[in-house]
Amino acid sequence: MRAIELNPKMTLAYSYRGIAKAILGYSNGAINDTNKAIDLDPKNALPYSYRGMVKTTLGDSKGAIQDCNKAIVLDPNDALLYMNRCIVRSTMDDNTDAIQDATKAINLNPNISKAYIYRGVAKSKNSDSSSAIQDFSQAIRTVPERFAGLFFQGIS
Repeated sequence: MRAIELNPKMTLAYSYRGIAKAILGYSNGAINDTNKAIDLDPKNALPYSYRGMVKTTLGDSKGAIQDCNKAIVLDPNDALLYMNRCIVRSTMDDNTDAIQDATKAINLNPNISKAYIYRGVAKSKNSDSSSAIQDFSQAIRTVPERFAGLFFQGIS
């Protein structure tokens, strides 16, 4: 990555490259990059959150939650961090806590349509279809060009 070549201490570049590697299936490289980002800036919440997402893809749910918790301790007002922990909890079928995290993300930033969708899915899994449909509808109102809310609204 050119950004790392130009500035080898650029924490964000390692974080983003780590996510890219995870998406491409290079899990070990993804962990190495997010670890490097944390080593460079251990008080930056984002690399912990990203490493948590990578650990989720590796099946390390406990480690993923620990990293997400650490990120939230470092920056408790970042809606994205709660959203990422919600995603991890959703993969664990921890729907009650996923709903709480999505709600916190929404309270911090009501324009995150993905939070309404994840909360709606978790509510649907908890047999709360009526409330799930309200969340999917809100996701559609938040970002009308996204169709995921319509899809989930239709299956609830």
